[in-house]
Amino acid sequence: MGSLQVFCMTRGFDVGSTKALHSGTIPLFEWNHWRVEKHSSHLENSAIKNAEILKQARDKFPKLGAVVCTPQEISIAAPYSDYLYIPGEFSRQADVLDAAKVTGKVILLERGPFLTPPDTLLALEKLSPAPTIVVDGGYFFGYSSRILDPRSLWLFKQQKGVETGIQLSDLLAPQGPHSSWSPSWTSEKHFAMPLLLAARALGISSLVYRDFESGALTEADVLKLMNETEDK
Repeated sequence: MGSLQVFCMTRGFDVGSTKALHSGTIPLFEWNHWRVEKHSSHLENSAIKNAEILKQARDKFPKLGAVVCTPQEISIAAPYSDYLYIPGEFSRQADVLDAAKVTGKVILLERGPFLTPPDTLLALEKLSPAPTIVVDGGYFFGYSSRILDPRSLWLFKQQKGVETGIQLSDLLAPQGPHSSWSPSWTSEKHFAMPLLLAARALGISSLVYRDFESGALTEADVLKLMNETEDK
């Protein structure tokens, strides 16, 4: 089935305390705890602070990425990042796509859970010819659960210059509010095995997981899963 590129979505820009990652795992730093200030009078100081934090991370990791949601965040993150991860809810924002495209960085474009494959193809057209990995975290399907549709991965795989991946943590337990009627069995970690097997059969090149909140996985979880699905 071939090897996968693994990305760990993580929080905590206290670089000194950031957990050590396996040499093959690339951190994707979340911006939620240090977003760009909206008020213009604060923007310059915020940009300087955030750029310095990313610079420290750049010195520690051979490769890294940042989760970005606005053109301002992209302008700060791009000089220090190898990858820019655009969450699904921003995957059709024209200004975000335009800003990411011109950076020359590899773009991980998450397909929104309510977005159809044809709509995602329009976003890919806007990003072309930037190197892009479409990350699928499944479609919402009742009980606050997500379903991985093989047709989506197959369709994206047909696009020239586009690679595919999955957001395994979202497939196990998406972030956000959960119904009190949501059964706990849907987020059990052992379901990661069939999800990854199905995705690998469809030729994905990348695996994204997060180490915080719902659907959190440890690097040990993921490395074990990779080994167990390698030859199946």
